[in-house]
Amino acid sequence: MTYLANKLGDPYNLGFFLDEAALVAAYPTGAEGYFALVGSTDSFWVWDTNTSAWVDSTATGNIGPTGPTGPTGYTGYTGPTGPEITGPTGADSTVTGPTGADGTDGATGPTGPTGYTGPEGFATNTGATGPTGDTGPTSTVPGATGPTGDTGPTSTVPGPTGATGPTGDTGPTSTVPGPTGATGPTGDTGPASTVTGPTGYTGPTGPTGYTGYTGLASTVTGPTGPTGANGGTDIVNDTTPQLGGNLDVSGKYIVSVSNGNIILAPNGTGIVEIEGNAKVEGGLEMLGDISLGTAVTEKSSIILNDSALNDESWSGTTIKATAGATLAVGDLCYLKTADSQWYPTDGILDGTDVSFGMKLGICVLASTDNNATEMLLDGVIASASFPTLTVGAPVYMSDTSGDMVVAQPSTTNFAIRIIGEAVSATVLHFSPSRDFMVHV
Repeated sequence: MTYLANKLGDPYNLGFFLDEAALVAAYPTGAEGYFALVGSTDSFWVWDTNTSAWVDSTATGNIGPTGPTGPTGYTGYTGPTGPEITGPTGADSTVTGPTGADGTDGATGPTGPTGYTGPEGFATNTGATGPTGDTGPTSTVPGATGPTGDTGPTSTVPGPTGATGPTGDTGPTSTVPGPTGATGPTGDTGPASTVTGPTGYTGPTGPTGYTGYTGLASTVTGPTGPTGANGGTDIVNDTTPQLGGNLDVSGKYIVSVSNGNIILAPNGTGIVEIEGNAKVEGGLEMLGDISLGTAVTEKSSIILNDSALNDESWSGTTIKATAGATLAVGDLCYLKTADSQWYPTDGILDGTDVSFGMKLGICVLASTDNNATEMLLDGVIASASFPTLTVGAPVYMSDTSGDMVVAQPSTTNFAIRIIGEAVSATVLHFSPSRDFMVHV
């Protein structure tokens, strides 16, 4: 609380304020006759109309002209004093009588009027904290149960699989016979006899007899004849099977066992035709020619993978080879004449390097000296070892062993040979030129 409102209806009494700042904040502009009690100076401050400022009435300074006497404030009224009634004092008893029953509470009297609030006193230092009281006895009454917390999120970690329960008892043997299985197909016809029996003589044709009356339908079913011999349900029993219609594999595979081959062998000049698209998962070994189209109107292509290749992926023509050094996928290599092995390239023409004029390939099977490898001769390839490529721009051999660059070499004695063009920022169409020149 910073100030006390005016009291007793005096419009010039602005009340009590802790300090000058509080008074000025509440009344930055006063009027003639305004006054207030300020706690920090224990004095009244009045509004000076000559200086338009609040002035401490006890401050020493030049004494100005005496201002007009302010009106006398109203005297506050004194509240009524309640009656004080003292009961008669009884004689001292020497016998303690029984404690009487508690009397009923009397009716609460009306609340008297609230007196006006006096001025706020000055703050004093807080007294020392008293000692902590003894801990009370443990309560024997349980507190109310708190509300249930929110359910936590569903666990994404599966719990352990419970133990398998014991096997139930075997049910009683069925007394109802199951349905009879379908009759198996008729077995193969036995071989034709090679012995022709004698032909009997033809007797004369007798006269046609008259048609007899149709007898009544029999109500008795004759006995069932014996079941014919089973010819076998497995196609392995048919040594010359033929299809009577299209073979529907019904989403299954034609497979072999024991690493056996699956052979499609057309007769004579016949060929194996695939109508529609074909997909080969794994290697494809051809022992004959691959013909793309047989008519002048056909349109056939060998389609390489598109430019969206991951690193260390490729699509194109490759050759099995032998490494002459340690090679990584993506290394630019050349075929060395001396040992017919593949080595990383070096593009400097210094009298000892020859790779700039030799057959080139890109390693697609990491290897080491004298071990098997595989080289891409023409196709598309992506590798983390490639520099960032510019679409459509040529790519050159690099001076660094096994690397390539996108900027044409400009150093003296450097070989300049294009090895392909970029089809994306990460994919190279590798198709090395046979031509090269040396920068002078």
